[in-house]
Amino acid sequence: MTDYLLVGAGLAGIAFAEIALRHNKSIHIFDNKSQNSSTIAGGLYNPVILKRFSEVW
Repeated sequence: MTDYLLVGAGLAGIAFAEIALRHNKSIHIFDNKSQNSSTIAGGLYNPVILKRFSEVW
């Protein structure tokens, strides 16, 4: 029996999985690697936002 089914192994999915494992819960992760935003610079690189980049004073 599995406690949690996770769809997607992005930043949120992996963070939740880590917390679930710390609480001795069983998990099963489904990920087809179709989205790679979490793998590029840890999900911190977003070209849409950087187009309008302006410094915050």
